Amino acid sequence: MKGLVACTGNQFCGQAIIETKARALKVTEEVGRLVSVDRPVRMHWTGCPNSCGQVQVADIGFMGCMTRDENGKTCEGVDVFLGGRIGSDSHLGELYKKGVPCKDVVPLVKKILIEHFGAVPREREESEE
Repeated sequence: MKGLVACTGNQFCGQAIIETKARALKVTEEVGRLVSVDRPVRMHWTGCPNSCGQVQVADIGFMGCMTRDENGKTCEGVDVFLGGRIGSDSHLGELYKKGVPCKDVVPLVKKILIEHFGAVPREREESEE
């Protein structure tokens, strides 16, 4: 939670394409119930390409967009960026996946955390104790 950043989103910004603050909290809480990660992961959300949430410097960044769901219906979505860094070895993250419907973000973040950040699924973690 401490590495979470979100712009104001479409609730208070006329340029934002998607809602960010409540969604960022909800996704972070849901993913936290699914996996355990032993290091901080910076997740940044921004509602539009202006990138007030600075998604390109996040470990995992989410930039709001409109996309289509599995039925071809228009819905809120995100372009997902991965690998941004700040500090002496700073560089911008790269586009990982484009046009992910917001309803599909939790399983994607779970997968990213396991594959790229060493997260452990909670059910496996509990059964090992």
